[in-house]
Amino acid sequence: MQPGDKITQISASFGEDVWDAQNYGQIMYAIRTRSGSVYMKIKRNFGDMTALEDDVESEKQWKAERAGGNYGVGTKEVQQRNYVARKEAERKRRELFDDALAKFKSGDIQSALFDFENIIALEPRNYVGDNFSRVTPIYKVTQYNVACCYAMLGQVDEGLKSLQAAMSAGFDSYDQIRRDKNLEALRKSPKFQVLMDKYDEPVVNWGAIKATFNFFGKKE
Repeated sequence: MQPGDKITQISASFGEDVWDAQNYGQIMYAIRTRSGSVYMKIKRNFGDMTALEDDVESEKQWKAERAGGNYGVGTKEVQQRNYVARKEAERKRRELFDDALAKFKSGDIQSALFDFENIIALEPRNYVGDNFSRVTPIYKVTQYNVACCYAMLGQVDEGLKSLQAAMSAGFDSYDQIRRDKNLEALRKSPKFQVLMDKYDEPVVNWGAIKATFNFFGKKE
């Protein structure tokens, strides 16, 4: 498989069915939830990336100016185009997030999961936030929502992986994680507390500690 190749069909998450590959989120769901081998039908483009290229001549002009230490029309045009494209991508990503959340709330968990996975795939490369975060705020929340989706679908291991990804990215609403009814299936796993202890201070059972002290300190 080479850059530019396209997956056109993929095994369903279970059974012998084969899905038409619609988007990144659907493909990732099939790969992550299927038990056993995964069938993929790939359209070979032999490394042809022209479908992903935009305004090649302007890009060449910008690179030539940068190599020569100049700031000209090509550089300014590329910067303006990149800024507009970035803002448009942010807007579309937010709309996709809102749509996914609406699907989740309506009970269409699988469709919501596909959309949330697509949002993760749209995370900008080399992002650095105002607080020097290396991921966007929407990425952290989306990873958490992916964990909720997998939990609701009974895919505990994948849910725990996504929950770990969310906390690794900086999602630190630990009380919410411990109470969220959507994560109930994950909390039943013995791996859940191990994961929580890795990112949050272990929950101390002060009642048990007090009872122990009272027992040893009890006077006859």
